Formats: sequence, structure tokens, C-alpha cells
Amino acid sequence: MTHCLLIWWKFIGPGEYPGGHTISGIEKLTFVVLDTKHPPVFKGGKTGFQFSRFMDLTLRHIRITGQSLNGINLDDVGNLSDPATGSTLEHIEVNRLIASSNLKAFKKHLSNHYCHLQETTR
Repeated sequence: MTHCLLIWWKFIGPGEYPGGHTISGIEKLTFVVLDTKHPPVFKGGKTGFQFSRFMDLTLRHIRITGQSLNGINLDDVGNLSDPATGSTLEHIEVNRLIASSNLKAFKKHLSNHYCHLQETTR
């Protein structure tokens, strides 16, 4: 039997990008910032990023600003038999979120999950 391991790398350069990204069902996703001294800024949208049904997510050195709901939303959609696993979020800056009753810089809806989160929210 042959096993294939897919690892997804997303390279992001300095600059300003729109928010509102939804990413679902991807295993081994790593965001690689090309210049950590000038991290990318994701601006606007309801949520900067929503990750659903993921395994082994790594996200480092980004800025998120101006969302109306959440900065980053991690969600395994309540699937207890196959929960999301293994996320690492480091050096993430979330600021200037627009007031809402459900506002969170980091929102986690994870059934059975360890998330290494190093908050640098201001």
C-alpha cells in the first residue's frame, strides 16, 4: 500500500491583503511569511481567517485588522469522530476589530484539540 502525504505551503509577502478567507478540509497547511520584519496585513471582512476541518495548521507572523466578527476562527464543525488537530499560531497580531456582541480576536470551536497559541494581540 502506498501512502501519500500532502503538505501545503502558502507563501505570503509583505503588503496589505483583504480579510475574509475561509479555508476548509486541508491537511498540513503552513503559511510561510517571506519577511517577518514586515509581516502581511489582512484587513477587513467579517473574519480575517476561518479554518474549518483542518489538521496540522501552522500560522505565524501575520497581522489582522478591521474585521467585524473575529480575527481568526478555528472550527472542527463538531465532528467528534474526526476532530481538527494540531494547530500552531504564533506572533499573530489582531487589532482594530469593529465592535460586535460576539467579537473575539481568536475564536476556537474545537472538540478534542490542542492548539498552541502564543497571543500577541493588542
